Amino acid sequence: MDTTRELIRQSPGRRHDLDALRAFAMFLGVLLHAALSFTGNPWVIRDERSAPWLGVITTGIHGFRMELFFLVSGFFTAMLCCRRGVPGMLKNRALRILIPCLLALATIQPLTGWVIGKVNPPNGPRPDSELVQAVRSGDTEEVANLLQAGGDPSEAEENHGMRLLTIAAYAGHTDIVRLLLDRGVDPNSINRSGSRALHSAALVGKPAVAELLLTRGADPLAKNGSGATPLDLTRADEEFTRGLTGSIGIPAGPWPQVEEGRARVRDLLAKQTGIDAAALPPSSNTAQPKSWLARYQEFLGSDFWKIPFSGGQVHLIYTGVFGHLWFLWDLCWLILLFAVAARTGLFPCLAGRARLGLAAGTAIALLLSLASNIPMHIGGPGFGPDTTTGWIPAPHLLVHYAVYFFFGAFYYSHAAHADQLGRWWPAWLGIALLALLPVGMLMIGNRWLDVPLQTAYCWLMIAGLMGLFHRYLTTESPVIRYLSDSSYWCYLIHMVPVFALQGLVREWPLPAALKFAMVSLAVTSVLLASYQLLVRHTPVGWLLNGPRKG
Repeated sequence: MDTTRELIRQSPGRRHDLDALRAFAMFLGVLLHAALSFTGNPWVIRDERSAPWLGVITTGIHGFRMELFFLVSGFFTAMLCCRRGVPGMLKNRALRILIPCLLALATIQPLTGWVIGKVNPPNGPRPDSELVQAVRSGDTEEVANLLQAGGDPSEAEENHGMRLLTIAAYAGHTDIVRLLLDRGVDPNSINRSGSRALHSAALVGKPAVAELLLTRGADPLAKNGSGATPLDLTRADEEFTRGLTGSIGIPAGPWPQVEEGRARVRDLLAKQTGIDAAALPPSSNTAQPKSWLARYQEFLGSDFWKIPFSGGQVHLIYTGVFGHLWFLWDLCWLILLFAVAARTGLFPCLAGRARLGLAAGTAIALLLSLASNIPMHIGGPGFGPDTTTGWIPAPHLLVHYAVYFFFGAFYYSHAAHADQLGRWWPAWLGIALLALLPVGMLMIGNRWLDVPLQTAYCWLMIAGLMGLFHRYLTTESPVIRYLSDSSYWCYLIHMVPVFALQGLVREWPLPAALKFAMVSLAVTSVLLASYQLLVRHTPVGWLLNGPRKG
């Protein structure tokens, strides 16, 4: 333990740069949630005006923010453990994290739900736009008129994220499919689920639509979010097919007609791909061939995770409980794992035996995070990590965040080289923001490319921000210290004013960017005022931040 004690003696009492970085991650979360109402993407409260460029900002933030938070949390957990031992660390973390999490679950979460109900009463599925309705009904003339009047041919209906091209393909409206393609719609445009229009035409047996799509350049080998190609979907069983098409409001026709259409689609796809359709096995009762990702997704949603509760069932992973507080609950799991590792000697840096160099440890963390990114977005393409808010974190997410948390703890054992990871921070941030983010967003849905791109983006943003904050915020600043102390409370409570103000301005006839700026400024002001007046000098402030010094 001599090495560890020497490290503790040499290290400062408070890492001001990482303290500020943790607060930065918290306030970025406030900014992200304030912006989501104005991106045009699905959100609890969707504004009547949108600024799609805000979606680039929210995507960029989501691509690294929580990984950064868990890495910094791992660093401070290791520091605390070295100073107080495992029992002292567990006592402190229970007081600062577990108890606030459970108290917020009983108070802030119900308050947030009440605000949502007041400003955005649940009305069931959102009604389709005029353009979506016209496509569903097969009214080609009305679709043409609406497009001529400025309608977006790439529009997606809100409830399921299906693009107009996919809706027309499901319904077999060949003329509308042709009209949309003539208007410049990409035949390979991707829906929220990761599927494309050709998948839909193959599933429900629409050979005329499939032939048109293939003629216009649709990829016959494209895979959906579960890894199935259009040819795979021509083998889906009746139960799966009717369940899916019924859920989206476009029921499949008589089954013999569907099977006959699928046979013709298979012939088309076989010609395009060079696969001998006659050599394919007959249809089975399996919805679609299961990749390991599809089997894992099925496992996550299975009855294995269900328990009886109040006359019904609760899914331990997917039944929402914690909302935006999920990160505290996941952190509790990781702290317990850390305590076990520290007690059993599985984490040698806590015993002063950090024989693994920083470069080697970083390389291992990079590879592990790359692997943990593979199961992300199995339900549909996206950028950044998944989210589950149930009692048990999804295993792949717990592993993913554990990589960053334990790397943070490992990084603490190299505190003497605190600037090494972010030494080239201008280059790291430039590459991440100017190259990896735009390219990564373009590659969403291509798992072979988006996994390494998103992993590299996340690590370069983390390293760059660590270097930036170490360069300019290593000494104590009263303002930064105040913001660091207030950030915990601000993030816990921020959803209440965010939803309230988003609901207030939703119908205002102002540009979306202006409303976003107004909401962000007002929310931040409310949060800081509530901290100063209601928290800072109260038992709540002591619970969140410990005794105030000075």
